Amino acid sequence: MQFFPLTSVSIGVLPVLPGRFRSHYEVAAAATQAKKMAKKQEGSSLFVEAREFPVLVRPTVPAV
Repeated sequence: MQFFPLTSVSIGVLPVLPGRFRSHYEVAAAATQAKKMAKKQEGSSLFVEAREFPVLVRPTVPAV
């Protein structure tokens, strides 16, 4: 009889709030980092990104 280890799952969670990222590329890069942190743990794991990212403030143009 042969032994096969159980499959493990690693999940990285990144809260995406309006104004936190300039583009979908930044979201993808941050999500990739969260996934890498989850994969550092042995077996199945869940990593939730809790860092505070700076909120981008866009100047508003007054209506004319």
